[in-house]
Amino acid sequence: MKPILVTGGTGFVGANVVRELVARGAGSVRVLARRGGDRRALDGVPVEIVEGDLLDRASLARAVTGADTLYHVAADYRLWARDPTELHRVNVDGTRAILEAAGEAGVRRIVYTSTVGALGLPTDGTPGTEDTPVSLADMVGPYKASKFLAERVAMDLAARGLPVVIVNPSAPIGPWDVKPTPTGQMIVDFMRGRMFATLDTGLNIVHVRDVARGHVLAAERGRVGERYILGHLRGNLSLAEIGRLLAEATGRSAPRLRVPYALAWCGAACTEAVARLTGRPPAVPLTAVRMARKRMYFSPTKAVRELGLPQTDPRERCTRPSAGSPPTGTRAWPRARRWRRGEPGRAVLAGHAQEPLELLLRVSRAAARPSRGALRGLRVLPHRGRHRRPRHRRRRAARRAGRLAPRHRALLRGRRHARAPDRAAARHRRAAVRPAARALEAIVEGCEMDLQRSTYETFEDLAPYCYRVASAVGLCCIEIFGYTDPRARAYAVSLGMALQLTNIIRDVGADARSGRIYVPQQDLRASGVSAEDLKVGRYGEAFVRLMAAQAARAREHYARAWAAFPAADARSLVPAEIMGRIYFALLEEIEARRFRVFDARVTLSARRKAAIALRCWMSGLLGRVA
Repeated sequence: MKPILVTGGTGFVGANVVRELVARGAGSVRVLARRGGDRRALDGVPVEIVEGDLLDRASLARAVTGADTLYHVAADYRLWARDPTELHRVNVDGTRAILEAAGEAGVRRIVYTSTVGALGLPTDGTPGTEDTPVSLADMVGPYKASKFLAERVAMDLAARGLPVVIVNPSAPIGPWDVKPTPTGQMIVDFMRGRMFATLDTGLNIVHVRDVARGHVLAAERGRVGERYILGHLRGNLSLAEIGRLLAEATGRSAPRLRVPYALAWCGAACTEAVARLTGRPPAVPLTAVRMARKRMYFSPTKAVRELGLPQTDPRERCTRPSAGSPPTGTRAWPRARRWRRGEPGRAVLAGHAQEPLELLLRVSRAAARPSRGALRGLRVLPHRGRHRRPRHRRRRAARRAGRLAPRHRALLRGRRHARAPDRAAARHRRAAVRPAARALEAIVEGCEMDLQRSTYETFEDLAPYCYRVASAVGLCCIEIFGYTDPRARAYAVSLGMALQLTNIIRDVGADARSGRIYVPQQDLRASGVSAEDLKVGRYGEAFVRLMAAQAARAREHYARAWAAFPAADARSLVPAEIMGRIYFALLEEIEARRFRVFDARVTLSARRKAAIALRCWMSGLLGRVA
């Protein structure tokens, strides 16, 4: 019997495909793996390892020699890369190389693993399908763009006669997520107590075993040149719903906070700016936040109908153990380990999987207990309502720990001190908190506007929205950065308005396709540009005039911001200046291209951003505006 070749067999989905093939007795299974790669996901599996690389055509030719079926699962799955061209080389050029090598070797059937990220999403909020219209301009980030282009390569080769079937997994969850993937990392973060808030987004989650079986079924029953979504019919869940399911399965508290998109975007942009300078991956990639703006809901109806894709319900919490292996974290759990002390019956059995959701939760011991940093962070969070301990208990606990201040111990003994300074300090603290509280409320109101409105008649109607989703974020940030000059607030407000107006110009086409038009309707009519022109990306002199007017408005707000810049706070406001100067350079780049924002998303190179950041940092040391 001819061997079966699996690329990416040491990864999450690939390892489950390999295990499914071995369990079915499919014959000899060959795995293409890089030299020195992590192969823990294949521990104990009888496979033939062939060392090679997707960019080394000679090694690919050796790997496919004599193979009957190819499962091309390998991909560079990163939402942030210092050099985005690496993703293109592996995902696009590597896909072309392995598929052409398979064609030359006479492989009978090829299954190419794409992603639902390469598919389109309807503007009406219904789940996407294999036939939903999509273009390269809809792709968010270099990873999605590379997978979109790689899928086009596979479809072109299929049109030329190569026997390629394409599968598009949604968000698989399950065992052998060794790295882990972003979805698996979300579950690990929940188990560590780090998932305290969610974004308003959603995923289609599916058991990874169903995804593995879908690959095998695609090779057996799939039609050449067709795409099949490997998801679950009932797997479209919001992030909040996923948090509640995890809470029910583990006994931990579900996240109660929802982070506004604008605040998440700002935080991710700051961490990514630091990552560009240090070379270390950001904690929250900006691409992840941008992807979260849409709910990634999809329908696998076609795969269920044509392939017979299994549907293990991701909502159920069945405690029946079945054959399986420990997932992430390198070590199995003990024979019976409870999720929480004093909670009988919540045990995880070593060497068994619990179907289907609890299967995910069997992570390493470290994942199940919060880190010291997380515990320190919890100390500063306010307790509310019935969860707050009575005052005498808090004092007693503090006294036992030896952390009670001498003044408070004296008060407990009856020695009273003058409280007037304390009251004045409390008033000062409350006065300092009020601006940030009002800004946070404004951010929430801005998110509500985004849900309730899709057009704005005049700029006067749009201005409150810009203030709430951008300026209010700036006001929160300067409270964190610290400032002494009250003009810093005017600076934050004007800079936030300018940043949001720049965003509107850059994303005018993508926003229109998603059903939102932020350019004032009054300006559209004055320029002779219709909403349909923006949706289809119709470029012309009328559009250039429209965008020039929007750019002039943005420049006006940039000028106001830098006129109000407080030199006394130059050092503390360096992060805000970096953001502002990068966006101003982005506006200049858009103007230099004569507002050609429909063809591709305008960005700045990493080198240019680093130069801007360095200039802002030096200006901050000198105490002047950059």
